[in-house]
Amino acid sequence: MDIYFILCGESKRKSRSKKLIKLLNNEKLIFLKENNTLEKFWNDKTILISGLSGFNPNLPRKYSVAEEVRTFLVHQGIPNKVIIKEEESLDTLGNMIFSFPIINNIVNKYKKINLVLITEGFHMKRSKELFLKIFQNLINKINIEFVSSRTKGIPWNIYKIRLLKEIKLLFQAKLHNKYWNALIKRTAQLSTNYSRDFLIYEIINIDSKIFKLKNYEDYSNYLFSMPFYNTIYKARKEIDISKSLYAKLIEAHTKFK
Repeated sequence: MDIYFILCGESKRKSRSKKLIKLLNNEKLIFLKENNTLEKFWNDKTILISGLSGFNPNLPRKYSVAEEVRTFLVHQGIPNKVIIKEEESLDTLGNMIFSFPIINNIVNKYKKINLVLITEGFHMKRSKELFLKIFQNLINKINIEFVSSRTKGIPWNIYKIRLLKEIKLLFQAKLHNKYWNALIKRTAQLSTNYSRDFLIYEIINIDSKIFKLKNYEDYSNYLFSMPFYNTIYKARKEIDISKSLYAKLIEAHTKFK
């Protein structure tokens, strides 16, 4: 069984969804050359789309982000029967926690599992690290591939090169006092996603040391103690979130929405 695990949060460019479609189209070509049928091809596929919305209680949503992605994929010809939606998570950590039972159930049904996690390049480090920590008990049972989609419409490696180039020009401009404002604006546009994701990753990393988080159970208790989650879900083990940097970040984020 092949599981394609898509983390929601993509822009209107639909880079994560388009990456999935490209991967599937390439596999279909190989599969059909062996005189197989499309029905057989889809019988061995599961697409897990994870995400309700971001931390914004005032954001009216007729459909979840996962539903928006599902609708797009179905319009692109992917059968609805192979799609599973996870519609409870509000962040990347939630993607992992709420998707764990779904993936665990699939792993228990099949002998061989190939899992492909798809997200944008700037978001991959945090996603990969959280996945490896939370899914550590399943790691030996599945083949895992982490696939980065385009960031702001360009490949991640090119994005990083451009970002570094802009930063270099920024400091040069400071010395010559030329094009300063324009360069600051351009660099900010390139670096915002990367910087935000790095900050969140480091904050969760610090919290994991404070609360000694090691596995799915630990991280689920931690998540269910967070603002908004704790109004719906109850942690099995109480955590003092007054010591949590991530809880403070969520509160600050929602305060200024």
